[in-house]
Amino acid sequence: MTKLKVGVAGAGVFGTYHAQKAAASASTELIGIFDIDKSRAQSAALPFGVAGFDDFDHFLAECDAVIVAVPATFHGAMVERALESERHVLVEKPLALNEPEARRLAGAA
Repeated sequence: MTKLKVGVAGAGVFGTYHAQKAAASASTELIGIFDIDKSRAQSAALPFGVAGFDDFDHFLAECDAVIVAVPATFHGAMVERALESERHVLVEKPLALNEPEARRLAGAA
């Protein structure tokens, strides 16, 4: 069985939670954790033996799917970029900060 390569965007509490689940799943391979602060990304990734990324495009290039667990103000842009890169996306709530943006992202998905 080919495992789905999953990356987690966000090195905080929610990101770490999702990373634990992706690392423990028999059907996924955790490939790394993204954060705008490289040292924070690396610190969060260390317990899982994966890479810490601070370049979102490089991070996306390594993933089949991405979990977006960053502050909500960044959800729209990150989800949009992941969808443009043809990645599967799971995003923490809210999807977006307003209804028009949420509808646009849902349509893109």
